[in-house]
Amino acid sequence: MTGGAGGQSTSGGVAGAGASESYYQDGGTNPATAFGSGPGAVSVTASATGGAGGEGDKGANGGAGGVAALVGAVSGSTTGSLTLNQSATGGAGGAAYGGGKGGAGGSADSELEYTDSSASVLSASLNATGGAGGATDTGAPGAGGAASVILTTTSTSATSVTGSATANGGAGGVSTMTAAYGAGGAASAAVVVSAAASGASGNAVAAATSGYGSGPETANALASVTHAASGSAQATSESQGALGTVITTATAPVGGPATAVTEANINSPLEAVALTEGEVYAAAELTPGGPNFGVGGFGAESDGSDTSLSYDATAELTFLTTTTGNVYLNLISGTPSGDAFQSLVFTYSIDGSTPVVETFATVAAADAFFSGNPINLGDLTAGTQTLDLSYAFTAMGDAPGYEVTFDTSRAPVPEPSTWAMMMLGFAGLGYASWRRGRKPSLLQGRLQPDRRAGR
Repeated sequence: MTGGAGGQSTSGGVAGAGASESYYQDGGTNPATAFGSGPGAVSVTASATGGAGGEGDKGANGGAGGVAALVGAVSGSTTGSLTLNQSATGGAGGAAYGGGKGGAGGSADSELEYTDSSASVLSASLNATGGAGGATDTGAPGAGGAASVILTTTSTSATSVTGSATANGGAGGVSTMTAAYGAGGAASAAVVVSAAASGASGNAVAAATSGYGSGPETANALASVTHAASGSAQATSESQGALGTVITTATAPVGGPATAVTEANINSPLEAVALTEGEVYAAAELTPGGPNFGVGGFGAESDGSDTSLSYDATAELTFLTTTTGNVYLNLISGTPSGDAFQSLVFTYSIDGSTPVVETFATVAAADAFFSGNPINLGDLTAGTQTLDLSYAFTAMGDAPGYEVTFDTSRAPVPEPSTWAMMMLGFAGLGYASWRRGRKPSLLQGRLQPDRRAGR
């Protein structure tokens, strides 16, 4: 289903907003569901698109894009393979000319909580895409629409259960006169897969990408698998814009529970993570205009089983230096928990240089390296720099874990306020509430580096 476009406006005022399209499982406007059944393979798809905002001319503002929301809009029944697809797309904001403001892109929300007890294979894929902000000539460009996906899928019969959640924020509008962008839309994706049949595999993949914009931009993703005998949880977050790009990834193998959490922001404070068994995270923020180019951290905790498992995480920060000079990777802290790990491998490189690989077999060696260690990445010329970091943690037994925090800046040591807040944040300000409710609270608490200007 697709909402209608908004009407045009001239000589002041605001153009019409695009029509919104939504369906809620417990009742709502514009109902549109999809259901399929049969003994063989069944595939069910539902989609909704918000209408585009109307165009503004001669000083009139562009209309807002329509909202698209689908909650529990697909279902099916079969003893064979069951595939569920649900997609929501926000409407584009209307353009504005003659000094008017571009319309905001419509938000998109796709949610599904599904339990099945008959399919032999269960696959669910949810998508949400925020509408693009409206362009302008001399006015303010419109902001991109936010995108949110939440998927919970459970099977007691399937030998394979797969869940995929993808959220893409809408791009900010652009000014044709100044090339300035509106804010990109935030993106949030969460998927929880439960594969309860004996010997079943479970795989969860969550990906969130903010819309391109002027900042701040935020993206966070969570993927979790429970009750499965095999599989993995994978999460990816990316924020992109005129101020740079930051990408984080995390992968947790299924032994017991497996959870991967990522966050990637631009000029928006990171939220803290308190590790639980079988979890890995990667979080990074670009901080243009402050004392640092970026801050972040990695962490993982074994699932507590007697099986040796490896948890992987990466971060890529692309940022701009305006002058030539040394750039440092400051390793702020290393924080162990539980039993001793088997190995920890940390890799870093700048601008495609040969990666430096550091390997640790003991907590003491890791602590000595990660606690207050400034690494000079070199005397870099002004321009775009890309810092690549990776973290690989291998452990077994009574839930050993290890967390690392870092920043990158001109200074060879972290500023005291940054150090203190990062130590506080990544030490574990309550991240567990998503497990107690239907909608995951992706990350709780706040990590707020010093924002004083100048570097």
